Amino acid sequence: MKKAVVFFLDLVELYLPLTAFGILFLTFAWSVFSRYILGRPCGWATDVELGCYIWTVLLAASYVMRKDKHVRFSIVYDMMNPRIQCLMRVISNLLIVVPFACLLGPTYRYIVHLKTISPALQLPLSFYYAPILWFIGSVMLYALRDLIKDILLLAGGKEKGGAR
Repeated sequence: MKKAVVFFLDLVELYLPLTAFGILFLTFAWSVFSRYILGRPCGWATDVELGCYIWTVLLAASYVMRKDKHVRFSIVYDMMNPRIQCLMRVISNLLIVVPFACLLGPTYRYIVHLKTISPALQLPLSFYYAPILWFIGSVMLYALRDLIKDILLLAGGKEKGGAR
């Protein structure tokens, strides 16, 4: 079961953004070629590039959060003792979990009721923005996972080797 979950998460957060980025790159190259070599701008390219960019950024950001590989500026954090570091992680994860939990419902309602259509491809913009829901939900859950780990560390009195 765990392997199936990891495979599904990798599919959504790694392989889908990789594919979207590949399509984005090829579409951009075609757009430049068609504009400057053929002298005929490609009308649909901007729609494809926009959609692929959104899917790439949001889904890959979820992957980075899951793997705990995001960029950190930890000069102050590194100077603190392990207990304070753990408390700082608890606070930072609360600052993610609480607002993201508040965002999930309104974002879902907005995307579901969004009726705007993309100019060239005539696709609903809700398709373009759908990964925002995955991003909010997954980042919230990954932060909650780390929050629980750190709360358990604080409760057990073992602050070394926290959720980082």
